[in-house]
Amino acid sequence: MQKMLQFFFLFMFFTGCSDANRANEEIFSSQELENTAEIDSPLISGDQTIQKVTANQLVQMLTLDKAYLIDSRSIEAYNEKRIGNAIHFSFDQKKEAEMKMKKLDLSRTFYIYGENEPQIQNLGKWFIKQGVNQVYILDGGLQAWEEAQLPTIH
Repeated sequence: MQKMLQFFFLFMFFTGCSDANRANEEIFSSQELENTAEIDSPLISGDQTIQKVTANQLVQMLTLDKAYLIDSRSIEAYNEKRIGNAIHFSFDQKKEAEMKMKKLDLSRTFYIYGENEPQIQNLGKWFIKQGVNQVYILDGGLQAWEEAQLPTIH
């Protein structure tokens, strides 16, 4: 019953998310990435901390929060398989990232997953610099999600 309830909440959450098409735009400069390169776990940026959550914790948090689920992997990996309707968001295209940020409610919680932990943490730190208050990272990424036998979109 609990798994069925979790699946229902996940379905409701995922149907509320959307993603934008990728555009050919300016890539983030190495200077901008270097400014976010200091990484600790949990990552501390000013008075804010980026914490890791497990797949099962993420399911519970998504059912309680109005949140964004962010996929920081390549667009090819995102199109091949992802968690629900996660929003594709990476440093690959600077203007695209900045345009997406303008459309997002910064008061919501941001949950990020991907393949490369330093990249994920850098993106989380960038979100905080843009004004996001709560950022979490899915520990183990998509693999941990699948190991917890949670649904993906192919």
